[in-house]
Amino acid sequence: MSPTRVKRARRYLFLWPVVTSSALLTCGVWSVFGYSALALPQLINPNASLYLSDASLHANTSLHADTSFHADTSFHANSSLHADTSLHADTSFHADTILTIDMPHANTGLYLSSSQASWFATLPLFMCIPGSVLGGILCEWAGPRRLQLFLAPVLAIFFMAAHLASWPYIQQAGAAPTIFLVFRVLQGATAAVLIPTISVYICEVSTDSYRGCLTSLVEAWVTLGFLLCYLLGRYLYWYTAALLLPLMTIVPSCFCLLLSPESPVWLVRKGRDAEVKMTLLKLRHSPEKVENEMTEMKVCVVKENYSFYDSLMLLKKKVNMKPMIISIFVVVIKEFSGAIVVALYVVRIFTLAGVGTDPFWSSFIVGSVRLAGNIISSFLLYHVPRKLLLVGGNLFATVGTGVIGLFFYLHSQNYDLVWLSWLPLAGLIVFMIGVSIGVMPSSWLVATEILPEPIRSQGLGISVTCYAVTSFLVSKTFDEMIGVLGLYGLFWSYSVGCIAHGLFVAIFVPETRGRSLKDIERSWRLPSQNLKNDETQNDVHL
Repeated sequence: MSPTRVKRARRYLFLWPVVTSSALLTCGVWSVFGYSALALPQLINPNASLYLSDASLHANTSLHADTSFHADTSFHANSSLHADTSLHADTSFHADTILTIDMPHANTGLYLSSSQASWFATLPLFMCIPGSVLGGILCEWAGPRRLQLFLAPVLAIFFMAAHLASWPYIQQAGAAPTIFLVFRVLQGATAAVLIPTISVYICEVSTDSYRGCLTSLVEAWVTLGFLLCYLLGRYLYWYTAALLLPLMTIVPSCFCLLLSPESPVWLVRKGRDAEVKMTLLKLRHSPEKVENEMTEMKVCVVKENYSFYDSLMLLKKKVNMKPMIISIFVVVIKEFSGAIVVALYVVRIFTLAGVGTDPFWSSFIVGSVRLAGNIISSFLLYHVPRKLLLVGGNLFATVGTGVIGLFFYLHSQNYDLVWLSWLPLAGLIVFMIGVSIGVMPSSWLVATEILPEPIRSQGLGISVTCYAVTSFLVSKTFDEMIGVLGLYGLFWSYSVGCIAHGLFVAIFVPETRGRSLKDIERSWRLPSQNLKNDETQNDVHL
């Protein structure tokens, strides 16, 4: 084997723990959010027609004009359907779509009210609001790798502690719902700290040529976390899944983190040059490239131990403020495309469509398309400009949401949609192709790349917080917006959000593919500042 191949093999040997730990931990973190899709169908009374009651609340999802319930239809006081409930033969909602959901129901006597179920689904997103800002600060203080190594076991413990709610003594005391919600708060807070940390770690460890590919894979790992929840939810009880999910994802990531190096950029920032060189020699196959990269880092990085106050002062600088605002808008506007709603409520959307397709398997198909799109995106980002992917992805998403909105509009006008039963699935597939290949991976990658190095950890934490606020509001108000706009109006509003995101990217976001982080940072500075840094770099070379 040639010396070059030996060096590359050594580089991959030291890089694989970084990639593996990030993949496993990202799956585990986002399975916290996907766990609601797994658990809620089991935690809501299996005799209750949750989807039917929601569908019948709004005019645009109601039954056809000639649809009626038989006279012997009745509801119990607890909103569950009576045993002799049946639908009229000409209803546009198929009974097997709404009422027959083949899911394991744990006979534990633990059921959540509709209000508790809503908070159960959205509390982790709510905790991202304060948690992600704290994550950026802690990441800068402790280092990305060290912070992950500390918090990963904590998240695993909080996740598995949800199993306590299945204990008979706790249920008899009436404390099970409270325990559930308390641990959802703790899970969400811990996950929120880890989200920006993982993105920063991958971005700072990878080379310029592979940074786009590796960072975009984070979105694929997010999707895999949701898919795990969709699959396990069909075959496992919620309390078993609470133990198995962290054991499959979070716990193994801890062992990989033990073999991973610290971020070389963070080490430079802390003035630990000897560790920087040793780390880069492990991650790169060329000593010459190591020297050049260290030189660039020293020019670009301010070697200080920032206090909390210093970090805030850096954010106020004009040269840092503009890229941070753009980074925030890149991740915030994309949430108005409805991506988070589809991720959390995809089963319910298919159920409300009422076209006879199995909601759970349709959701799995959409999730699989998202995963495939994320993987394809990781390769496209290496060859295709980021802005082209973002604008093109938003165009696809606009078409997808427009088609779904059209279906629900025709549904509200009492058209016979049997011949269009494939349309909701097709529309969501088109939407997911655009979101998974273009919008989601590229948005997070660009939002990280455009941030100047001194504020990257804190700035990304703020961006994630703004994203969390938007995601929480969009997902929490899903039912309210259906009442105001109707389902067709809601999906058409998502089309407007896709168009707005594409226009913002086209106008304000710089192209980052093929550029080093230092070059991107220098593009935000004034010409006089760039000249000063060029003189500094020449002094370093001398």
